[in-house]
Amino acid sequence: MAKYKLKDMYSRRPRFQDKEELKERIDLFYDMCECLNIPVTYTGLMLVLGLNNKNQLSMLRYHPEYGELVSAAIASVEFFYESKLSEGKPVGAIFALKNFGWSDRTDVAIADSDPQKVAMKEAQLAVLNTARKAIQAVAETKIQEIDFAENEDDD
Repeated sequence: MAKYKLKDMYSRRPRFQDKEELKERIDLFYDMCECLNIPVTYTGLMLVLGLNNKNQLSMLRYHPEYGELVSAAIASVEFFYESKLSEGKPVGAIFALKNFGWSDRTDVAIADSDPQKVAMKEAQLAVLNTARKAIQAVAETKIQEIDFAENEDDD
């Protein structure tokens, strides 16, 4: 196990100065989880790195020097939860994965980006709308004729 003390791992300020030290911290986290038989978690990783919140860890993904290491560490936490899906009651893992952006539904978006197709559909809708209005006008005329014929029969 690495040279860090357990109480030192839970401090609130970043506990690394460079890429090598960050890698040591991440390795320490996995060693700690294995030795203590505790689950690999996003929050645990955050605490070992001395970060205050999840946003700090997420933002480190885009850091030019640390991004690759942090992305790999987050992916391995996600892998841990993904592996729990095959166990008896995966409800907690499903919840955690949803917080990673996973979804248990499929969204299908259908859209035409071709301007000619869009214009053609608009033209077709305009023709259909005109036809609907014409049919409605004819129907109203027929209804009036029927009403007029019924009123003449009543007289």
